Amino acid sequence: MIHYQNNYICYLLLFFLFFGCEAKEQLSENNIVPVNDLKFKYKIEGNGINTMVIGSAIQQPRMFSQELRKNFKLIFVDTRLFVPAYIEKYTLNDAVEDIEGIREYLKIESMVVMGNSMLAIVALEYAKKYPERVSHLVMIGISPIFDDSYYKERDKYWESQASEERKQIWRENKKKLVEDLRKNVPPGKTRVLRYVSNGPKRCYNARYDATWLFEGVPVNTSKGIDNFIKSFYAYDIKNNIEKINMPVLLIVGRYDFNNPYYLWNGFKPIFSHVEYHLFEKSGHHPMLEEPMLFNQTLTKFIYQ
Repeated sequence: MIHYQNNYICYLLLFFLFFGCEAKEQLSENNIVPVNDLKFKYKIEGNGINTMVIGSAIQQPRMFSQELRKNFKLIFVDTRLFVPAYIEKYTLNDAVEDIEGIREYLKIESMVVMGNSMLAIVALEYAKKYPERVSHLVMIGISPIFDDSYYKERDKYWESQASEERKQIWRENKKKLVEDLRKNVPPGKTRVLRYVSNGPKRCYNARYDATWLFEGVPVNTSKGIDNFIKSFYAYDIKNNIEKINMPVLLIVGRYDFNNPYYLWNGFKPIFSHVEYHLFEKSGHHPMLEEPMLFNQTLTKFIYQ
């Protein structure tokens, strides 16, 4: 049970990237899509092929360089993880249908669909259900498995490959985290602190401070959100994989210690057309850590 709870917390922190306090970047009512009795934010930037980035309409734009916007029309959209409403039930299929509702509202016929971390699975499942709407699928910083073998490999990868300096930074961060949590900080801030303290396990630069990514980004803490995350432990990526007939771009970082890159070795063949890239100086967010290489890789994949 302890092992399960620890990994649940880890996934909660890795998946969301959305904590914060009072918003500093406000999107107008014109940037709201009403879908399934909820209101989702969206933000469109750039010119080029329609590319829907599943995540947060406030945070995700910060993670992609301005240069990328010269060749891509980036459509940043929320999931229920960012909707300020009580969510009683939330399933992977609900997430897929929300994306489809947003697509219909924005009148997009075809698009590249992109997701980072567990949101890559949402992108994958959307492509399975609506392949006629997806020209290309882009999955970033995600593992193909979530069962017990994943946890064993994750822990082994950290112990065997992380430098002693990196491990020491992580220990120092955890010590500081304990001290910070004694200050009676609010729940949203607590999650920010936990996420930032895990930087050595998800960033090439072990001392990277990701706090700025969370400023003004709301988080939904409803019961349904918790159950949504827990459901991934029983997820099987191979289900209906034959429906993925579009080109797939898979990008992972060598320093993403929570998602060992080599776990994909036995899974890449499940895709009929996959392009795999290991970024040597990236962790969980290659588009943020190696933006030039990311832009080149994505542009070549889509246009060439």
